[in-house]
Amino acid sequence: MPPYAICSSGECCFLHDFKEDCETNEVIPFPENCPTCKKGVIFHCPLCSFPLLSPPSKKEIPRCENCGARLRNNQLSAGQASSM
Repeated sequence: MPPYAICSSGECCFLHDFKEDCETNEVIPFPENCPTCKKGVIFHCPLCSFPLLSPPSKKEIPRCENCGARLRNNQLSAGQASSM
């Protein structure tokens, strides 16, 4: 199991630290959907499958530590406008 999971929505700030679960001996089921907004949960890079080994910065768009790909496809960079 990767040590971290984040919500797939760029509008949600859910972060789960599985290492904390190990320290408290609490058994948490592997979530398929975010408990906050019900979107999917990301455990690894969608491009190269590298696991989330550290928590992403809250100030920047989460990127893969291995290949640099965006972890959330729907999240815009600061200053980008929606194409809708």
